[in-house]
Amino acid sequence: MLWKRVLSAIVGIPILIFTVYYGGIPFFLSVALLVFLGLQEFYQFIKNKGINLPKVIFITNGMIFICLSFFNIHGGPVFDCFLLYILISIFLTQIFYNEQKNALTNTSVTFLGIVYIGWLATHLIYLRNMNDGFFYLILVLLVTWANDTGAYFVGINLGKHKLCPKISPNKTIEGAIGGLISSLLAIFLIGWWINKILPNFTFILPHLIGLGFIISLAAQFGDLVESLFKRDAGIKDSSNLIPGHGGILDRFDSLLFTVPVVYYYLQILM
Repeated sequence: MLWKRVLSAIVGIPILIFTVYYGGIPFFLSVALLVFLGLQEFYQFIKNKGINLPKVIFITNGMIFICLSFFNIHGGPVFDCFLLYILISIFLTQIFYNEQKNALTNTSVTFLGIVYIGWLATHLIYLRNMNDGFFYLILVLLVTWANDTGAYFVGINLGKHKLCPKISPNKTIEGAIGGLISSLLAIFLIGWWINKILPNFTFILPHLIGLGFIISLAAQFGDLVESLFKRDAGIKDSSNLIPGHGGILDRFDSLLFTVPVVYYYLQILM
């Protein structure tokens, strides 16, 4: 299993970093593909719960957020109009496609999946579109992966006390601490590198510590959220798309939360 994880990382990480560096349409298409596949996996969660939804409507609405992000629209009247359209289309689907039975559950789960995957993932593009966005996004990616790696290896070797046994029995408090320490070490190194590359910009120590903490907490929170969904749906992995890692949601569940929190941290505090 470990060699599959390493091999997938060796192949996948350079490709992802290249698209992040290149930006523009290649990066947008990469994110759009990830969202499309993630929506497919979440739809399988829904099916496993016995919820009947039109797949085309669900995935199309989820992709709307990505289309808006291409034009850097993440607020204002246009965004609000499309959000209203998503809500109305969900309600119309329940009125004409399904019986009234389970309408509350169906509409709630549909909107949840669209926001959870479609809207959260758009922050990858928003962050990349910022000034010096390449460096910010690389920082989030590397620190998130450092957290996941640290939590994994510390948890396997030293983990004794369960973190959330009802949701994810393999996660431990020791692993969570290992992830936090790995995040802080990684962000100090990456922050030092960015300060050298960008002489007119400085990541001061309080911001590095703050970002290290929130990235680690958000990453572990995102991992637990996906584990919660999988356990409820009776699924071990979201899919078998990535050898050794499972599916798109298994690999990018942490980033769905780390990227937005860093984006808003930068917007508000920096």
